[in-house]
Parts: sequence; structure tokens; C-alpha cells
Amino acid sequence: MCGNVWMNHFKDMSDFALLDTSDSVHLECIRYCFLPVISKHMNEVCNIWTTHRVRRNNRMSCPAGKPEVLFFQSEVYGARDCKISLVDNRELNDVEREYSQRLPELGVT
Repeated sequence: MCGNVWMNHFKDMSDFALLDTSDSVHLECIRYCFLPVISKHMNEVCNIWTTHRVRRNNRMSCPAGKPEVLFFQSEVYGARDCKISLVDNRELNDVEREYSQRLPELGVT
């Protein structure tokens, strides 16, 4: 979404020989000049995304509403709270193992 804009911008700079990505000085200058702007842009996109309204879809069983409200107060929209509490010294790795599937080692099931 907005990340592509910046990636294309830096690729264009590189293509026009304005940026040498193998030069650490160039990279540090890019970070110094662009990081605050990119960060501000990403924060704006985040705020827009978390506060927009998700429309109801008859083909899917997803609740409608604003993502931020759905996450923090799911009961407002009659949705189910799916957050997992990490209590009793339960490690994040244990939760990952329980709720995800490992990809096959060689890409074959």
C-alpha cells in the first residue's frame, strides 16, 4: 500500500544513480532524511486503517465495524473476543505452536 510508494521512490533514485545502496554513507543519509517522513506517513496510514469502517459481507462470517473497536471492545458489535491471554507463564512460542501450522521442510505436504 504506502510502502510501495517509498520502495519505488528509492528504486528510482538508485536507477538514476542518485543513490548507491552499497554505500553505507548513502544509506545513513537516506535514513536521516527520510525516516521521519516515512514514519509520519506510516502512522497516518495506520490511523486511517484502524478507524475505517469494515462493511458487512454476506459471503463471509466476519463482523462489521471499525477494526480498532473490534479488537478492544468486540462486544460493541456483537463479535467474539478472540484475543489470547498470556497468563500462567505461558510463552508466546507455546501459543504459536498451538495455533499455527509449520510449513513442510521441502515445500511438500
